[in-house]
Amino acid sequence: MDESATTGESRPIKKCSADETKPEMSPFVMSGTQVQDGDGYSLVCCVGESSRVGQLKNALRLDEEPTPLQKRLEFLGVQIGKIGTIGALLAFLGCFVNMVIRALADPNDNNELFSNESFRSTLSYIILAITIIVMAVPEGLPMAVTIA
Repeated sequence: MDESATTGESRPIKKCSADETKPEMSPFVMSGTQVQDGDGYSLVCCVGESSRVGQLKNALRLDEEPTPLQKRLEFLGVQIGKIGTIGALLAFLGCFVNMVIRALADPNDNNELFSNESFRSTLSYIILAITIIVMAVPEGLPMAVTIA
């Protein structure tokens, strides 16, 4: 068996059957290994995180704590997102209130409050607010600072 992917050993390892236990040979085959010579049967006992390779990956996994710069950038991003959301809400309300006041102020005009044109204007105000929110949220801010 070539176990170099798991153990780093470059030479092939001889295996024996479970019936003939030899102290220098193991009957166990690890996942990720390749058969170099011979044939045999195998019984799968563990898969995924329970396997030997899964246990090695879990042991090597490190949970990195964010750096102080990353914490500040995250805080700044949240603040910019909040300000952008408030700005978008104010822009929408300002445009919508302006449309309602213009429709109510001039009753002789055919600009009704519940017409198709009013609906289109309201929809364009909603699109404007969503655009402001999308532009205000700095998804690329940490990446830009890292590159700089």
